[in-house]
Amino acid sequence: MAEEWRRIVAVLANRGLRVAFARIVLETEGGRLGTSGASTVRPRDISALEASGLILRDEGGRAGVDEPALRALLARGSREPRPRGPERFLDEAGRIAGYPSRLRDELALLRLIAGRVLADDEVVDEAGLNARLAPFDPDTARLRRALVDRGFLTRTPSGSRYRRERRG
Repeated sequence: MAEEWRRIVAVLANRGLRVAFARIVLETEGGRLGTSGASTVRPRDISALEASGLILRDEGGRAGVDEPALRALLARGSREPRPRGPERFLDEAGRIAGYPSRLRDELALLRLIAGRVLADDEVVDEAGLNARLAPFDPDTARLRRALVDRGFLTRTPSGSRYRRERRG
């Protein structure tokens, strides 16, 4: 489905195709444009719009908006489950999209990250921990401090080693 969206956005990002699409829409929606409507749209633009799924041709060869296909694409897109729990604060790449404002949500997010970067009782040095935290947030110091401050990780007094405490 992502490829279908990509094709549509690519067409709409192209000024010439956007104008061609607008002409077709205005002509088919009753806003007759006479000679400036779809009849003046270049055949290759109509083919590109057709390939994207934005328009289709009727039996008479006239181009129009493919509303059923657009509605079906929208319906398929809405069926994708939205992330729940702490995953909802991560973007598609698994990076922190935004830190939660509620403490309960912040703790859930930090618990998730701690579980992904360290096993129970595993000990790592600061550089190793930073390397594991970087995929979540480029500000590894901020994330590392939050994990320590909230009790998900402990660090040696020198700050050179970090450990995830076993949780019951």
